[in-house]
Amino acid sequence: MDDKSFTIRVPKRWVRISMIVGATALIVAPLTAIATHTFNDVPNTHTFHEDIEWLEASGVTKGCNPPTNTLFCPNDFVTRGQMAAFMERFAGYLGAKDGTPAQADNAATADNAKTLDGLEADDFQKVPTTTQHLTIAGTAFTDANGATARTTVSLTSGSTVQWCTRTGGAGERAHAAVHLPQGAVVTRMVVNYGDDPGSGSGNGTTWLTRMPLLANSGYGDIFAVTMPNSAAAIASATDTTPSSVTAATIDNTRYVYNVIALGFQPGNTAICGVDIYYEIAPGFDAAALATGSEGPSSRD
Repeated sequence: MDDKSFTIRVPKRWVRISMIVGATALIVAPLTAIATHTFNDVPNTHTFHEDIEWLEASGVTKGCNPPTNTLFCPNDFVTRGQMAAFMERFAGYLGAKDGTPAQADNAATADNAKTLDGLEADDFQKVPTTTQHLTIAGTAFTDANGATARTTVSLTSGSTVQWCTRTGGAGERAHAAVHLPQGAVVTRMVVNYGDDPGSGSGNGTTWLTRMPLLANSGYGDIFAVTMPNSAAAIASATDTTPSSVTAATIDNTRYVYNVIALGFQPGNTAICGVDIYYEIAPGFDAAALATGSEGPSSRD
């Protein structure tokens, strides 16, 4: 061997040991850097490590050995004074430290929410009760009995021209299905009809009725409009008194509704149209409908 170079021979067993030690150092070093905790007595392996860390980060707890507060004392009992401190700090975390209930920053549905679907309180306005009406054309009526075919006629009264339906004979019924908004309250019904001046007993009656969905009989009348004789070819009659408050409240979950014109005289009597007026209050709900029953109808 000269003075310029030399070779050191290391046993292979030492090389293997060195590699194992190096690899272990690489694994342990990152874990040592990551496995940190606030309190010395709450290591990362503690069952409630994450919960205690959250309490500290939220300001609910500070530690049990002031002023350094390096310990949490996880196995100690909590005194009433400490509990008061915890609750006061937690109220501050929720934004309710002044004693008022905490409010959600935003919520689709929440009591006392600051916003509703992103809208502030000033973005809403109270909607008053609105009155609307449904018009049923005279040509929408069908001859329910079917004994004699109905006819559609054009009647003129002054400058007014209306298309109307005549039934085939005395006692025939003309029906029209009605669909009103759930929870609406009907207030009046106006009937336009073709007068038969030759009839001494008037032109019959038109009803707004309801029938239970789960029954095949038992009509309940809401309005009953009598159509008297008139000198005009087209006359009008109104009923503004529902049979009851319960009946006047539309409940499509329990009933179907129809307009029925009954007792037409053969010849000139005709139904020319019906207007049903109703009110919609904000926030009405079918679940709040009153329950009750009406007396039997004359057509049961």
